[in-house]
Amino acid sequence: MIILALAPELARTGVSGFGAAQTALLVVGTVVLLVGAIGARVVNAYRATAVILLNFVVLAGMLELAAGLLLSRTHRQQTKPHRSYYDDKPWGARFALEERASIEKSYYRPFALWMRGRATGQTVNVNADGVRLTLGANCVPDAYRVFVLGGSTTWGAGSPDWGTYSSYLQGALARRTPQPVCVLNLGELGYTSTQELVFLATELGSGHIPNLVIFYDGVNDVRTAADYGRPGLHYLLKETASKLEGDKPPLLVRAHQSRLVRLLLPERVSNADSSWIAGYRQRGVHVDSLADQVVATYLQNHRMVGALARDYGFAYAFFWQPVIWYGEKPLTPEEQRAQRWYAVHGVPELYRAVYDRIRDAAARESNLYDIADVFEGHPESVYLDWNHVTPEGNAIIAGRMVAVLDQRANGIFVPVRTAALATAPPPPPTPDGLPAMRAHPSTGPATIRLRAGEVPARGAHRLALPRSQAPGVARNHLPGERVGRTPCHYPAKS
Repeated sequence: MIILALAPELARTGVSGFGAAQTALLVVGTVVLLVGAIGARVVNAYRATAVILLNFVVLAGMLELAAGLLLSRTHRQQTKPHRSYYDDKPWGARFALEERASIEKSYYRPFALWMRGRATGQTVNVNADGVRLTLGANCVPDAYRVFVLGGSTTWGAGSPDWGTYSSYLQGALARRTPQPVCVLNLGELGYTSTQELVFLATELGSGHIPNLVIFYDGVNDVRTAADYGRPGLHYLLKETASKLEGDKPPLLVRAHQSRLVRLLLPERVSNADSSWIAGYRQRGVHVDSLADQVVATYLQNHRMVGALARDYGFAYAFFWQPVIWYGEKPLTPEEQRAQRWYAVHGVPELYRAVYDRIRDAAARESNLYDIADVFEGHPESVYLDWNHVTPEGNAIIAGRMVAVLDQRANGIFVPVRTAALATAPPPPPTPDGLPAMRAHPSTGPATIRLRAGEVPARGAHRLALPRSQAPGVARNHLPGERVGRTPCHYPAKS
């Protein structure tokens, strides 16, 4: 109709033939006619597709939520026996919340990769430099300074501030000398001995020279080797590399983040994830060969720390930690469940192979002490999982460490007065059931130093680290001080 109405006007132009204007008019008219004829069908089809997609999204969301609730309930039922230690502790619920909040985020630490952010509470306190509170630490300028390095077992995962082995160590060492003692808990979740060596080197280079450095390792050095098939690596290796290189993991590996997929296809998702991480069994690496490499890497780190100690003038001691798959400790029913729960992908076999070799190496290496047998003959439950222990377990560990240091008379730590070995007892509880946050009587009040203009908040503790006495060494930053704070997700590792 549009074409017929306009055709006479076009005819008056005097243009003969079928011109471009007429052709365009025919095309437009045809399109209009076609849209008029089938437009209703297109609109109806679009509406139907949109409704289907919307229903699919809503249904998938509901299924994902239901799967998450079911997995959470199943997970709680399966892991609850491992945490029954806290059931009768008046501070248990508060501690669970504060520890969970403290690991929600971590921050980039130059060269050592990550560090935990600040936390303030009644059971968990970490200062802005990533150093966890050591109860009773008296960090005055002339204090005997002890750096304690390790992974989450050193940091004290599963234990409140007063229940870490660093706090017990502080009390025990302080009772052996009138000199102030400052134990700095520099443990970090997931750290291996190689990361700790790098961190120590950066601190020494910044002028922070301790009197004594304690390394407490074993679990993470073995587990990372089990994950990647070779030693000397850190956790989240693939994830870290993919962020730099721009690579993405396979689709199925990304799909395992869906709770619904994990619920419906647990074995398939587990296999996909392990094949991407590439455990040593999937790579075809023999357990004995890998165990030899793990021990060789660890001993190499041990020798490098010895060279640093000679150059910078500090004493050091390496302690090889216990694990639930090794030793003769009589396991309680809950510990037996934990032992079975975490025994996957040939990990226990690698631990046993490495631990046997470390036992032999400790017999010939100086400043290396195998305390994997520290819980042998101890019938009570100490393991919270396969490596983290209760505060009572940390007290036993600190006791063994001090016993070793007491036996050394070559500068590691010479007690001023002879005393029977005793670890620091927890402070008496307050009316609400929480131990009082105070220094041990033998140490005096802990020194707290604030930066200019900083207001001390409730529960905030900033341990002051004195400047180094070494000449010609510049002080650049406090232990773990952030340079360009960059938030990142923290690895859920030991």
